[in-house]
Amino acid sequence: MKFDVPYPYGEKQEEFMKVAASVRDIPEFLVAEVGVKDYGEKENSDLAERFGVTKDDFPVLKIFKRGKGPVSYTGAFEYEAILNFIRLHSGVILNSTHSFCGSVGNRTSSIMRVVMSTNPD
Repeated sequence: MKFDVPYPYGEKQEEFMKVAASVRDIPEFLVAEVGVKDYGEKENSDLAERFGVTKDDFPVLKIFKRGKGPVSYTGAFEYEAILNFIRLHSGVILNSTHSFCGSVGNRTSSIMRVVMSTNPD
């Protein structure tokens, strides 16, 4: 899961999108992006706070694995480094071309945008 500004752009976003494209067809691995607003209705600020993420830290990557707490990524925001983090902490096996091994699903989108607002309306 990536915590970031609501409409990210730039080199780090491009690296994230490359990673998302590499794993998009793997049913066992979901890539999500949480846009956190610090203005208006402050969408997803409660979720960021829950996981110890602040705006000064953006972008923040975390892996959530069933039965374990989230693991935060602290390395360089580069394609290969992020894939290595996924290899190490996700339990999913990557082959040498950085595509996941195993069954391939038919997902239409590589990223799920998560919106969990504190405002119930």
